[in-house]
Amino acid sequence: MKLFTLISTLVTLSMSVHAQIVYEGKEGPGKGKHIVFIASDHEYRAEETCPALARILAQHHGFKCTVLFGVDRDGVIEAGASNIPGLEVLKDADSMVIFARFLDLPDAQKQHIVEYLESGKP
Repeated sequence: MKLFTLISTLVTLSMSVHAQIVYEGKEGPGKGKHIVFIASDHEYRAEETCPALARILAQHHGFKCTVLFGVDRDGVIEAGASNIPGLEVLKDADSMVIFARFLDLPDAQKQHIVEYLESGKP
């Protein structure tokens, strides 16, 4: 458990600088496919759950997984923040998973999600 806490702390510290994590898939049925996770909620710890699921999908199933986080004005991950930089990666995504609640994104960020949904991808 101490190792998990240490790893979580290190990941959280590195995420506060970049506000996104990319796990490159290797071999498996998902090789060549890209899943984008959007994590920003106040209640359910999406900032922990999404990276864990993305890592499993990359390591064990071969998917490339990008996790984007809600951030505050300083770019530090903040649960439930209505600012998610990096949504332009949705242009290259094969699938999107949103783990968020009560967001009020800026129009430019919303547009990336609208375009993704209008493309008909899952």
